[in-house]
Amino acid sequence: MLTLRSAVVGLLLVFVAYQFAPSPLLPVEKGDAIVVTGSHTGIGKHAALTLAKEGYTVFACVRKPEHGEELLKSAEHYEIDVERVKPIILDVTKKEQIEAAVETVSAFVGDRGLYGLFNNAGIGTDPVNPPQSYSVEHFPMESYRRMFEVNFFGLLQVTKAFLPLVRRRRGRIISNTSGAGIFSGPFVSCYAGSKFAVEALSDSLRRELDPHGVRVSVLEPGYIATPIFSTGSLVPEGEGVYAEMEQGWFIQIYKAALDAHSPRVTSEAVVHAMRAKTPKTRYLVGQMIGITRVLASLPDTWADAVLRAGRSREGFTEEELQQFKDGLYLDFEL
Repeated sequence: MLTLRSAVVGLLLVFVAYQFAPSPLLPVEKGDAIVVTGSHTGIGKHAALTLAKEGYTVFACVRKPEHGEELLKSAEHYEIDVERVKPIILDVTKKEQIEAAVETVSAFVGDRGLYGLFNNAGIGTDPVNPPQSYSVEHFPMESYRRMFEVNFFGLLQVTKAFLPLVRRRRGRIISNTSGAGIFSGPFVSCYAGSKFAVEALSDSLRRELDPHGVRVSVLEPGYIATPIFSTGSLVPEGEGVYAEMEQGWFIQIYKAALDAHSPRVTSEAVVHAMRAKTPKTRYLVGQMIGITRVLASLPDTWADAVLRAGRSREGFTEEELQQFKDGLYLDFEL
């Protein structure tokens, strides 16, 4: 007679086998195209170039023509066929640009349909009015709305627009949610909230599209070496009773970012999600993501105690400040 204990052990063994069993990679078929949003820098740029190197035609979405020119120069630098890299102007918050992009891609793929969509575009702060404090009490409502407009509603709008083309090809959709989509620390309520929303959207979308042969995955990166850690003020001033704690929290974040992984690890995950016969539903990569997953699994009071004990009370050393000044975006090789 099957006992509860043996059933749980059996399920755990099946889960481990599923997680670590290799899945064969499918060949890249001629004519297959992938759309990558947020391709100007960082994870999106590296993924766009890597996918083109794999043999896909990549529609690399950028917000300015000069960004597209820079991308093509990078393709030449890495000896990638520039015909496979097709920059298109697409701001995920602008409906008319999304519609124009869909027309361009549709004309290219025709009845074949679109093989893949990588939703990468996103922001980590309010680019219009960078806040002085990220505490829930002081973070401006217009900044909450602006970040959700890009990170969630923009992503949703792009997905809905390209979905008929992806469904026609029985293709793949992968969205970048970050480790903040599985665990929310203090002072990241807006960013984490937008990423949690993408996680929920992706879960629903995956289950809706399963009967239609479309695979949906999320990318959950920890710290990745991108320009986000090399620009702007490192630590916000904070405001009111939260200032000291907020500064300590952000110092801790940036100290951890000094060991950020190369964007190669995110591109490897995106390639697997696009090419694997059985892609994973979640890809956890990057510095600190394992710890983030553990924290998310702990009882809330335990996780709170870990964060409380780990908050940095020391400022940056001269060496650390120099690292940020030099930039963490150094290891970009494909």
